[in-house]
Amino acid sequence: MTLSSVRTLSKSVATICCCAMLVSFPARAAPLDTEWGTILSIGAGWTLPYMHLEMSFPAVNPDACPWGGLYSITPDMTGYETFQSLAMSAYFAGKQVALTIDGCTGSRPRIIGVRVRG
Repeated sequence: MTLSSVRTLSKSVATICCCAMLVSFPARAAPLDTEWGTILSIGAGWTLPYMHLEMSFPAVNPDACPWGGLYSITPDMTGYETFQSLAMSAYFAGKQVALTIDGCTGSRPRIIGVRVRG
């Protein structure tokens, strides 16, 4: 093999590796605020300590999580107890809620913010 063919081969391998990285790591969507709506149901449990919210507004799933109909909060998230308290208070009071969604928790859109309208 000549030095020129080694350089060409090295460039080809580098190009393939860069393309593979782009395909393997798709860009995530930016955090997204939902419209205002009411909480239809609150769920938790089975084998994971997640809290799930079902909302009255159309599903928002910017990161294409496999199960986009419910929104999740996990106890290891910063703000979990605050989000949980706000959601439960709004649910029992019948208040409108808007969520900020970013990424996936397990297979559902992840809640990173909760707003309650008075």
